[in-house]
Amino acid sequence: MNVTSAIPTPIVAAEGSNYWQSVSQSIANAIDSALPYVWILVSLAIIGVGLLCIIGSDRSKEVAKSKFVYICIGAALVLAAAYIGKGITSALNGAGDWSSVVS
Repeated sequence: MNVTSAIPTPIVAAEGSNYWQSVSQSIANAIDSALPYVWILVSLAIIGVGLLCIIGSDRSKEVAKSKFVYICIGAALVLAAAYIGKGITSALNGAGDWSSVVS
């Protein structure tokens, strides 16, 4: 048995690039397309909490204050995960710098 025949060859995508580069690029594109919707949801949640603080009763004001903290923590977690994911896919594609992540 030949040793080189036992080593699998990389699967090549249609455009001639590496298979994993095309997978990581697809993930980066999905993250890029989802980020605007995340920002919209966070904005709507903060507007809703603000409206509860303005026109709500005393009980709803207390609930709104406690929910605001959860909204901020959740938004930070989701957005941090998105940017870390973009950084990982950028590193897998060989970009090597983080300047392409935040743009």
